[in-house]
Amino acid sequence: MINWILLFLFFSLVYLGACSFFYFYQESFLFHPRSTAQDFVYDFNYPYEEKWYVTSNNGSIHTLNFSAKDSKGLVFYLHGNAGSLRDWGWVYTDFISRGYDLLVLDYRTYGKSKGELSEQNMVNDACFIFDQVSETYPKENIVIYGRSIGTGVALQLAAQRRAKALILESPFYSIADIAGKIAPIFPLKLLLRFKFESYSYINQVNYPTYIIHGVEDKIVAFSSGKKLAQEAKNETYLIPVQEAQHNNLSDYLEWSELLDKVLVK
Repeated sequence: MINWILLFLFFSLVYLGACSFFYFYQESFLFHPRSTAQDFVYDFNYPYEEKWYVTSNNGSIHTLNFSAKDSKGLVFYLHGNAGSLRDWGWVYTDFISRGYDLLVLDYRTYGKSKGELSEQNMVNDACFIFDQVSETYPKENIVIYGRSIGTGVALQLAAQRRAKALILESPFYSIADIAGKIAPIFPLKLLLRFKFESYSYINQVNYPTYIIHGVEDKIVAFSSGKKLAQEAKNETYLIPVQEAQHNNLSDYLEWSELLDKVLVK
């Protein structure tokens, strides 16, 4: 005869163990940093400058800076959840060619950056560095660009700082919205330490916001980005890209046309 009480206790312990595992190890699911030696030399085919910013809570944030000829402004770039500037620095070609300087930063634990990784630290670091570069670039000449997990940081930055425009590539409604499709049985709102509730910030951005998202995205579902766009009440544009996935939006004409519209006009 089955002892239902023991069976219930067994599955309860398994469930609680799974919840505990997710709570304490969620960083390994969300972030995939690539560390880089402090003396590493990048092999970009274009001049660049490295800068470090000492931020709150013992942050040491490494950035790469690329300067365009006859610069029209700056793209402040917040990259995705994997790799480091060794991988992401190559985006400079897309912005330099359109007459914009580029600053791309590595989050804590990524590349040459140091410090404790947390959502608040990521946002605080971005705000601090944005304030520093705003002393050189007028805010009406700065475009904030977020990609994937970087859109969660970009939206919170854009809600607090004025800029020319905000571009969100493959954004999400919230981390819970994404994780809920993968693990719907867990109380994610209680377990998540990295919430990135982007829907709470999109209406606080008071300048043009452009959301571009691949309809066939299997990592961040298009439905999540579309739901985020539907929360906006300010000047926000959703650009769906048919057949595009998470990592190949730049292969499509819609992506190039968006950069031309924001940066070239």
